[in-house]
Amino acid sequence: VVASFPPRCQGRRGRDAWGGVRVLDAMQHELHGRVVQLLQAAAAERDLSQHLRVLQQASDLLLHADTPTELVGSCLEYFSNLQTDAQTSLRRYSAYFLGRAIFFKPQLALRCLPIVVLLLGDGDGVVQELAAKAAITLHGRAVFLLALEPEPRAFQRHAEQLQKLRSAMLKLLEGGSAEHPALFQLAARWAKAVVLSQTPSPLVLAVRVPADLRGACCLQDFPEKVTQHLDMNSLRQQAEELFGTLCGLLERPPQGAWRHSLLRTLLQCVGAIARQRPGLFELALACWRRLLQAHGPADGGAVEGAGGASELRRLLWAEARLLLASNLASERHADVVELLAATGFSGSLEDLLAQSKYQQICSQLDKESADRSTEPRAKKARRSDQRRVWTSGGEGEGILADEDAFDGDALFAGEAEAVCRRFEDYFGLPSQREPAGHVPAPALLASRTTSQAELARIALTSLNSLSLKRSLLRGRAHEKIVAFSEAPVRGPSVGGNAGAGPGDEANGEAKDLALFLTAEPSLPDESGTLGLADAARDPRGLLARQPRSTSFLVEDFSEAAGNDAAALGDDFLLPVDAASARLPADNAGRDALQIQLFDEVLASHHRMEKSPFSTALSPAQVACFDQVSRQVALHLATGSKNLVNAGLQRAMCKAFMLDAFEELKMALGGALNGRPLAAGDPVVGNELAAKAALGKLVELFYAKFTTDVSRWQETSSQGIKVAAVAAAKTPLREILEGIRGGERRVMFTYAELFEMFVAEFERLQLPKRELRAFLNDIPVVPLQAFKMLEAQCLVAGTRKMALLTVLSLIDFKPSCRWQCLRLLFWLAYSGGDDSSIRFDTIRLIINKIYSAGPHPPMRWQLNHLSDEEAAPLLGGAADGGLSWEISDEDFVPLQRLKGRCVEDVATIMLRSMAPKAAEFAFPIRVPIRVEQLRGELFKGVVCSPKDRVWLYLALCIKRPVLLHGLVETFTKCDQEMKEHLVNSIEEALKYIPASEPELLVLVQKAAPETERLIIKMLHILVQTSQGKEALSKDYGDAVTRLYGITQNPRLLVPVFDLLSRQSLLDFLPAVMELDVEEVTTAFQQFVRSKAPPLSVSELLTELHHMNSPTENVVPVKASMQALNVIFGMREHFDPKVYGIVIQALVEEAGPLPTLFMRTVIQVVKELPRLCDFIVMQILPRLVRQEVWGNDNMWRGFMLVLQHTFASQSAGAARVLAILPMSQLEDVLVQHPDWKTHLLDFVARQPAGAVAPHVRQLLQ
Repeated sequence: VVASFPPRCQGRRGRDAWGGVRVLDAMQHELHGRVVQLLQAAAAERDLSQHLRVLQQASDLLLHADTPTELVGSCLEYFSNLQTDAQTSLRRYSAYFLGRAIFFKPQLALRCLPIVVLLLGDGDGVVQELAAKAAITLHGRAVFLLALEPEPRAFQRHAEQLQKLRSAMLKLLEGGSAEHPALFQLAARWAKAVVLSQTPSPLVLAVRVPADLRGACCLQDFPEKVTQHLDMNSLRQQAEELFGTLCGLLERPPQGAWRHSLLRTLLQCVGAIARQRPGLFELALACWRRLLQAHGPADGGAVEGAGGASELRRLLWAEARLLLASNLASERHADVVELLAATGFSGSLEDLLAQSKYQQICSQLDKESADRSTEPRAKKARRSDQRRVWTSGGEGEGILADEDAFDGDALFAGEAEAVCRRFEDYFGLPSQREPAGHVPAPALLASRTTSQAELARIALTSLNSLSLKRSLLRGRAHEKIVAFSEAPVRGPSVGGNAGAGPGDEANGEAKDLALFLTAEPSLPDESGTLGLADAARDPRGLLARQPRSTSFLVEDFSEAAGNDAAALGDDFLLPVDAASARLPADNAGRDALQIQLFDEVLASHHRMEKSPFSTALSPAQVACFDQVSRQVALHLATGSKNLVNAGLQRAMCKAFMLDAFEELKMALGGALNGRPLAAGDPVVGNELAAKAALGKLVELFYAKFTTDVSRWQETSSQGIKVAAVAAAKTPLREILEGIRGGERRVMFTYAELFEMFVAEFERLQLPKRELRAFLNDIPVVPLQAFKMLEAQCLVAGTRKMALLTVLSLIDFKPSCRWQCLRLLFWLAYSGGDDSSIRFDTIRLIINKIYSAGPHPPMRWQLNHLSDEEAAPLLGGAADGGLSWEISDEDFVPLQRLKGRCVEDVATIMLRSMAPKAAEFAFPIRVPIRVEQLRGELFKGVVCSPKDRVWLYLALCIKRPVLLHGLVETFTKCDQEMKEHLVNSIEEALKYIPASEPELLVLVQKAAPETERLIIKMLHILVQTSQGKEALSKDYGDAVTRLYGITQNPRLLVPVFDLLSRQSLLDFLPAVMELDVEEVTTAFQQFVRSKAPPLSVSELLTELHHMNSPTENVVPVKASMQALNVIFGMREHFDPKVYGIVIQALVEEAGPLPTLFMRTVIQVVKELPRLCDFIVMQILPRLVRQEVWGNDNMWRGFMLVLQHTFASQSAGAARVLAILPMSQLEDVLVQHPDWKTHLLDFVARQPAGAVAPHVRQLLQ
């Protein structure tokens, strides 16, 4: 692999339209270079483990989602060549990499196809396993790409490779792979993938991942327009033939009999295909019938071992049960029941359906429970998981058993959730985990119930532990009861004992199954009630029989149950000894009992969700039950009786909070046990459920708030007063924070409850947006919340969400406004090296909070105006705009907060840049709370004085009148700070329109002390107004006034084109003596102006008049510099201007300007079009004026002749012919070659047209 590294694109962002493309290209080349370095390092590495480690690093870079497929393709040959390496581990890695490359870069599927075929023939078993896994991933993607291949030769080549792959995998299947069962299992999975991808699906899939990324999973996935070389009918026929091959292998094992694991694999493969493709269902059913007929109870030929026949029947029963639970096979359920009868399992269709669905629910929930108890999975596959591919255990358990990526029956939407999430995360696809895109397992299972009886059975099933199978399935009164329990079972038995001892727990499920299929119904007795044996199975039957009875007939029940009552477990109601029911005497025991009772109240809601009783209630009744349960729990947790017992109330509130957080976490999509919701996890839960869980937490805080406040009012005799008076005199902060006299009281406070909330919220890592909604809903936001927000703002990852939370509190929580404002100013002026904290906060203040609004300015903001001028602008303030107040301690009017508060704090911090002894025209009189805020800022870690200007500059953009305060501060600062302000003011001025009146006022009111700032401002305005509306002529008048005071010509440069005609002529000499850069800027303004006070020809004439033989207004060097600058701008005006200027200067009376001939020489050198004009019009005039009288002019005259003689020989000869004799003689002596041209010219002239001395000299 050869990589080239172009230079990294440089330049500021947005410099040209292709900047971003060049940067992206450079990044890709840099990535290519890194991969090449790693591959070279791997090739040079002698240590095998280090070699593999470096290869893994290169693989991680190549298979990143942002890595282009072309880059991966350029390195594919390197990894494919590893399959010929002598080292087994490298060949294994080659197969492993190909599998991942096909999965993540599906466009490379056809390129990987021949390599996978070669790897399948490797001598190492693990290499073959990994190649087989790659083949499974490859097939759907390869046939999809093949359907788009237009080139006949390429299509034929790829089709042949696919056929080779098919032959290799069929060889593994037909050979049985007895020595390598894992390889056989992978071959069976390949066969299933092939059949499913080449047959039509009966489901209308709500596709979340496009087929070009996941490959074809059914015929509907193929593009509408496939290549003409691909026959879709032949694809379907191949799949059906392959399915027939699988069925044939079941009936005719290649080695006479199948091992247990291989037979199970083959049956599962055929069953999965039959469930998802009803068109092939009949073939599978017929195959299974023939298996049962060929291998009866006495013959175990299909399976090795003594129990072969029974094992075959058990495996067929497991697959038949999945068929019964499938909606896609509902039309053939009767055939499946008939097949089961042949296996020895009998029962009604309804019973078989119920148990099949029940077992699927159990397995599903057991799987979820196991997943929750394991280590939380990362958002993307971890490297350690990716590398667990080197060994394989017995029976193929070492191979990573991938889930079927797109099993249409396993999930109703047709796509597996785990694989879809992996695709979405990797390819950056938008999350579509809504019911339209994916139906989760519980919803799918609910969709498979067809009657209220089934719903009742499933509801009853959920009452006890599913993982231990201790649930009850109960139908209507005339139906039998089935106990899934390790406890002894009373009632009719099948072929032996009615119960089972403790040692038979392993066979509990088999006994339950036999009981379910063969037991006779338990009929009611003459009284219409169930017998005691049935009650032993389900004591709830007795409760249902006597719902209003206060006695449980404990004696009768205990006598009937006998010693077996203990076997019923703790889940059943048993009599309680009166002695054990006494309340504990010690406080700790009482507290423990109260907490236990409180936990029972909290659990009532969850019990109702699982109870069959809830199905008999209306939604309104269920909601009422939830509300009452919640109110009881809140009363227990926050009641006034518990205030004296801080530990008990703390424990109850924590239990309530944990319960609500559990609901919130589940609603937001987090795991149930231990897994925090990661920051990048999508919210896939029910939004309404999340709001309800958050509402429970809000109710807890409201209950705590009202309890604490009402108790204080009662103890302080405020409760008997009028509500408004009592509220005004209630010190909320002291009550809620638990602080009195500066000391914290020993009690469980509202603030401590919030700290508990924050700790749990951060532990679970819930989305910060939920915190924002919570803070807006609770009655009072404690001070701890602002400390938490402050900590979040200091971290870049959480800063944005925290600032938005502060903004939300300002808008919707009036009592929090002052604390929010205090926090924002602390962040905007915080010290430290991380300037992003300050700038992010300033952006929030300017863009979301500050409003220039209609509020009038204060007097200190109009320091440039006299009292008479400022009076109309102050809005009629009684005190002349000298002060303002905040009436309430916590509440700040929103309009005043967004305007006056922000402006005045920013002004105070701006003035702090000046020395403490500086005196301003008007003091800033702010409320005492604002002054206290200023003191708090300076007591903390405040930013350097230079960083205190940024917020004020941002305010100036929205309210330019504040610029006058900046100018006043500039005059009070030391030299270093002035330099900083001059360099910083551009950040505000470049966003202020040049037409803003306050900018003009700033120049009109300028003083000598602000001269540097004004010059900088004028330059910025000139730059920002280019191509837009030009500056007003009033700027020229204002600068003229200031120049009259300071006599600094640099003031004139930015407004050179805005000066009046007379002012420009008066100030031109001063401008000419400036540096070349400033002269250039001034003349650029002049040349680009649409309405200049002078024309360019007039300006050039004035520049020449600055120097004459008798007078030098400016040094000749300055004039030469100015003429060179204007000559360099000749592309901006018509060059004929020089001809006009030269002719006008020649025709003027008196001596020629000193630099006249210099300009003529520049013209003939740089403007050839004017050479003819110079020779024919200007040079003869100079001869008539006796130019040889001035040595400098004569030398310039001769230089012009030299430059024009070659191109204008006739005209130059004409000029020579009118020279006097002595001058002509000198010229011919210096340039004898001109004599020939002069002779030619004279020969063409009449006799009297040429002076006699010319002919005389030529003889």
